[in-house]
Amino acid sequence: MRGKKRRKLEVAGWRVGSADDFLKLSESESRQVTDSMPPPAAPRADGLRIPDGWTLEALPLLSNHHVLTTTSPGRYMATIDFGARGIRAGHSTTSRFIGEKLTRSGNVRKPYGGRGWKQVLVDDAVTYLREVLR
Repeated sequence: MRGKKRRKLEVAGWRVGSADDFLKLSESESRQVTDSMPPPAAPRADGLRIPDGWTLEALPLLSNHHVLTTTSPGRYMATIDFGARGIRAGHSTTSRFIGEKLTRSGNVRKPYGGRGWKQVLVDDAVTYLREVLR
């Protein structure tokens, strides 16, 4: 928080502190909570988060298509189509999207839109691949 905003809040009667202050945690309790948390996934250059060891690579000829690959020994893949906003099983650019159901009015699948839709699409692909790995 910027110092100017902090001073304004304090003048207005608010107290500004950390979550540890709010929960009244001791240093050892705070360290225990921090140590028990899993490390966050490192954001990539494009801002998308994927599990450690997995790769997300753009297809050279199709800029909107990326392949998400798990680690060995299974080494499963899913193709993410950011242009059409869908996920395909394996290394494919023409098959049906995962979760797509055919209806009389046409194809129906989960719509991806709004703030953070790319990360939601990647998270759904990760969920799909984790189910396959089970």
